Amino acid sequence: MAESSNFLISPRAFLLSFVAISLLLQACATTVSSNVLSLKINLIHRDSPLSPFRQPNTSISDHWSSLLYRSAYRHDFHLAALAINASSTASSLVRQPIGRFDFGEYLMKFSLGTPPVEFLGVVDLNGDFVSTWCFGCSVGHGGAIPSFDPGKSSTYRHVPCGSNTCANQDEHGCAGWDRCEYTRTAPDRRSTTGILVLDTLRVAAYGGGQTEFQGFGFGCCTNHCPFHNKVSAWVGVAGGLFSLVQQLSYSINWRFSHCLTSDAIGNSHLQFGKEAILSGFPARMDYCSTGKYTGYISARIVDVLVDGRYYLSGPGAFNGLEPCNVVFDTLSPLTYLVRGGFDHLVQYLPHDVNLPVVRWPGWDLCFRGTERDLNHLPEIGISFRGAGIKNGPDGTLDIHFPVANTYGLVGWSTICLLIKPTDGKKNIIGTRLMHNVGVGYDLINNTIYMDRLACDGL
Repeated sequence: MAESSNFLISPRAFLLSFVAISLLLQACATTVSSNVLSLKINLIHRDSPLSPFRQPNTSISDHWSSLLYRSAYRHDFHLAALAINASSTASSLVRQPIGRFDFGEYLMKFSLGTPPVEFLGVVDLNGDFVSTWCFGCSVGHGGAIPSFDPGKSSTYRHVPCGSNTCANQDEHGCAGWDRCEYTRTAPDRRSTTGILVLDTLRVAAYGGGQTEFQGFGFGCCTNHCPFHNKVSAWVGVAGGLFSLVQQLSYSINWRFSHCLTSDAIGNSHLQFGKEAILSGFPARMDYCSTGKYTGYISARIVDVLVDGRYYLSGPGAFNGLEPCNVVFDTLSPLTYLVRGGFDHLVQYLPHDVNLPVVRWPGWDLCFRGTERDLNHLPEIGISFRGAGIKNGPDGTLDIHFPVANTYGLVGWSTICLLIKPTDGKKNIIGTRLMHNVGVGYDLINNTIYMDRLACDGL
């Protein structure tokens, strides 16, 4: 992603842009009508008994192989998307991996329309869009999946072709009957199309009850849709005009958080408004534009820590002197550090681990050890550029991750580091590293909060 097409904008400028977007939505007769200021939504882990991705009889070897494959796919997706933006300023970074809808670490239930139709969607923190399968049919492997049929919803409204909302889509057209048509193009140049629609969104609040948002905008996919018989929706949380956070902006006071559990039967959550977890110390937040109304939330890594000691690799090793050098990704299980910082980590980490180094296929640094040895490994932490409140010596936010987040028993008596290198320019923080870490986002005050928490007990 070239700096000309992936640039830093201030969160306040970003907020102003979405004030304009809200006016555009109102011009299309859309309003997000809700007085809700506090909302917590339960997320489903991909290995949960409630998940269609669950494979209870998978061997340990197959489990880790799948995790490596999913992570590598997301890593390559980011690299390809960055390369596209480096060569073109016309297209935005698309968050939907077309054709790979069996990927996703956490799922969310919600319903659309009146009467409501329930969907199960993959949660993408930086997704710029909420989309579903439109008009209903059997797709994928021959299984029927839920679909949204505008003709059967009494609260459905279309986005007119001539509206500003339609015109501000990076790729748009007119589908007939004055319906705005969108196109999303993936890094491999495959495209999916659909119509922009407005209808009532309903989500089940954690602990009971249901929250309703009228006039919610989303994509109703009609052609080359990436869905199959396991899930039928995509939930972009905070990456653009039709993402959850941007549409719920005022009702949640521009605050949200997530707390992810490692346990398949544990309770992971998205929290909004007053429910958002803004605990611990803040890091400075960057908002990085990737298109007209798309972008991703970022921070700046400046160093790594092991058992509280800085490795003094220097912020340049992580591109920490540059804005937008971190992507928080809820679709990649593993974390990737840029080559300079990763090489520094693996050069010195073996000196702090009192176990023999061994080789294991697919992994970059492994040790000979057992499950009992996991409890005695040094904690790895990351130092982020702070936001004026110190908990590190240089005004940094230092977060030390649980040992289970950074090491895994991947084979017989083999423990591997669950962090990998990337030759790209962005560090990718994956879900495994965020297990039992509350990550909160305050878009008004330009801060990200991180704190170790027992997410299942919240």
